[in-house]
This record gives sequence, structure tokens and C-alpha cells, in this order.
Amino acid sequence: MRRLVEHFGYRPPSFELVRIYGQVFVPAVIADGINDLDLEGGLSQLGLGVLDVIPGSRLMIDSAFDGAINALFTLRLGFVTRQCLLSAGKTFVRSEVRTVANREARLELKPVLRDAVPAVPAALKGLIEKWL
Repeated sequence: MRRLVEHFGYRPPSFELVRIYGQVFVPAVIADGINDLDLEGGLSQLGLGVLDVIPGSRLMIDSAFDGAINALFTLRLGFVTRQCLLSAGKTFVRSEVRTVANREARLELKPVLRDAVPAVPAALKGLIEKWL
């Protein structure tokens, strides 16, 4: 939040800042709770259950899904925060902000994943080297 305030050059009054933190808190709690979801049933319906025969594949698939979901929620949270800062002092329609934040987060998730996917083989190689 501090970096966004510095970037936009505007620090809302304390009351507005508390309201913004309130708007941002709920999505952050939801994003944290996503880690507790069990994706195993959904993955088997997608046909990814076949990969269970490969040792460690379940862990890698679950980690990839967790990472993608957390990236999406982190992006969404950033867009909600930005919109709160930009609309400080104005009427704030939650449904509109959420809709815009969801759309922007989905669009921005593609470049994040595109940048992250090439790093996976090197990370796996480093992990395997640690084990050996």
C-alpha cells in the first residue's frame, strides 16, 4: 500500500486509509484461505489424475495450481487497492471495482505465468541437485 501511495503521490486521510484497508482485507483473507482447498478431485476430472503414476507429479501439479491461484488473487488485490486509492473521496461501488479488478487480474496473469513457467525447469534441477 505504501508503494502505491508513493507511486500515485497521494496519501488519503486516515479515515479513507482505514476504509481502503477494509476493502483490501477481505480479498486477502480469501486468497489466504484458497491454500486450504483440496484440488485433487477437480484435477482428476480434468484428466490430470493419470499423472499420479509419476512420482512427485501430484506435488508439482498442486504447487503449480496453488501458485497460479495465489498469483491471480495477488494481482486482483493489487488492482482493488489501486482502484481504492484512485477513487479515494469518491463514491465507491464494490461490484464495479471487483469486476474491473477480476478482468485486469485475468489479463495480467498471462504474462506472469509466461514469465514464471520457464523458471520451473531450473528450479526443479536445483531441487534434484540438492537431493543428490
